[in-house]
This record gives sequence, C-alpha cells and structure tokens, in this order.
Amino acid sequence: MSMLEEVTAISNLGFAAYLLLKGYKLIGNPELDKASNRFIFNFEINKERHKELLYEYSMGDFAKFDSFVLNLKRMLPRPKRSF
Repeated sequence: MSMLEEVTAISNLGFAAYLLLKGYKLIGNPELDKASNRFIFNFEINKERHKELLYEYSMGDFAKFDSFVLNLKRMLPRPKRSF
C-alpha cells in the first residue's frame, strides 16, 4: 500500500464490484457487520479518490444495472422457511 492509499470500508456490493473493475485491491475477505447485517469490503483507496469514484459509479450505467438486478431479485418468490 502506498503512502497515499488507505483502507476504506465499502458496504455496497455493486460499488465494491466497480472498484474491482477499476483495478483497486480488495484487502482480506469480506466480513459481516452484525449490526447492519451487511458485508463490508475493505479496499486500498484514499477517501478523496473513493468519493470521486462513488460519484462516477452513481452517475453511470453500472449503478443503473445494479438497480435493475436488485429490482428483479425483489420480484422473485422467496422460498418458505421451515423451522
């Protein structure tokens, strides 16, 4: 890790995939945050570049694609759990 880079926690799966696509390094394995029940992905990226890429991601087709996938997933029937 360079002196300008730092470890930044990302909980958005789509944005995490976007960072991998852009060549950023995933640090370790994702961990479950029990309080939010979301997985946390740690990346080697500084806060300023993180903000720039988050804006780029949210304004582009990648975020739209992720939104459509999520909407389709919500339409799928959920299997009933048996306890």
